[in-house]
Amino acid sequence: MPRPGEVRQPRLALCLGLVAAAAACCTRSATAVPAARGSDSGDTAAAPFACGSSGDAAADSTQVISLFSAAKSVCCDDLGEQCEEGKPLPETCSTAGCARAVSLVKQSCAAAFASDGFLGTAFGPSLAAVFATCESVGADPTPAYVITDPELRAAPTTTCHGRVIDSAASEFLASNTGQDTIVLQAPRGMQLQVTVESMHFSPHGNVRVYDGPTIDDPQLGLLRGTSMPEQAKDREFVSSKGALTVMRAVDLHDDAGLPLMFSLLVECVCSSDGADGCGTHGSCVNGVCTCDEGYGGGMCDTIVDKCKIPVEVDCGAHGSCVDGSCGCESAAYSGDRCQHFDKCYGIHCGAHGDCVNGNCECKDRYTGPRCTTQPLQCCSNYYTCGYCNSEPCACFCDHCEGVCAPTVHGYENSCQSYCNKCDHSKCDHGC
Repeated sequence: MPRPGEVRQPRLALCLGLVAAAAACCTRSATAVPAARGSDSGDTAAAPFACGSSGDAAADSTQVISLFSAAKSVCCDDLGEQCEEGKPLPETCSTAGCARAVSLVKQSCAAAFASDGFLGTAFGPSLAAVFATCESVGADPTPAYVITDPELRAAPTTTCHGRVIDSAASEFLASNTGQDTIVLQAPRGMQLQVTVESMHFSPHGNVRVYDGPTIDDPQLGLLRGTSMPEQAKDREFVSSKGALTVMRAVDLHDDAGLPLMFSLLVECVCSSDGADGCGTHGSCVNGVCTCDEGYGGGMCDTIVDKCKIPVEVDCGAHGSCVDGSCGCESAAYSGDRCQHFDKCYGIHCGAHGDCVNGNCECKDRYTGPRCTTQPLQCCSNYYTCGYCNSEPCACFCDHCEGVCAPTVHGYENSCQSYCNKCDHSKCDHGC
């Protein structure tokens, strides 16, 4: 029996050699594109890709290479990411389409890499590095329509903004005939425009676009191959009846387990023949709705400036409009139009005063602009003013505070009687 090292070393060399092959071979040409071969025996559809599931080292590595090549083709050839020779994946990942392709590869290969240390060692680090870069792209805000979503087969999808993408982005499997369609419907007065963003098909896989709601309508185009040919870049398919049908076809036998990725951008275009596609708030100029001020969207039916629509918001001299509401320049102003000014804003009268109409009104005999000047005692001499010139009694210039304690010479009189005896001529502060 051979030792472990004698078996594993050739396999690791095979994996590393295939990594180099993946880096050098990013695309391959498709040959014939027959109609998808159905399954008379009731076979269910295969998973979108396979990755290291056969149990054979060479076959597993070939599957991984196929996935890596597909992702690199989509990212580099179609979406303009930066790539280097000798590396199996792109160096950058700045587009939603590339992030989706890399994510699909990671998802497909996760189990294989975890269970097979050789595959994980050979391919995992490069995938992890680019996947980390892809995470900064964030979620794609454009609605995605998965070609194999069964809910989309029930009725046409009305849209002016979205993407038709491959089924590998979800758990949906291809139909058991290998043909999946989605019917796109434009809003009234508009036409649909589909632009090819990226594509990488299995040998017999293809996408066809028809000018109408059925596959019996005229075919506008056929997409196939493992990279987008130069003539297909920025290629547009425009409807003439307000609807397009997109059909993806695969051969369930020959294409099983092979990568298939594509992305078609869906938008609306208008016509200048008097149709009301741009509504009452826009006009059609060169196939695009030019919207009135305050309106936006493909059909000029979305209010994008609530400060002007439906009426212009006036926030006066001390406010500015944000999303339809007035924001005041400081807390001194309030009201829905910033029309109220608080004269006491920023004026602090302390514990012995209250601000009224912008001025401090003092209490507790305090004085001064901010009520910080303490009241003055009438006399400074204890004997002149009597025993009540100490706590709890004190004589001030014009009043007395406190009540004489009974123990002070037996008197229970109020302080006032003692303050009245003060010699005001001896007051320090000239009472």
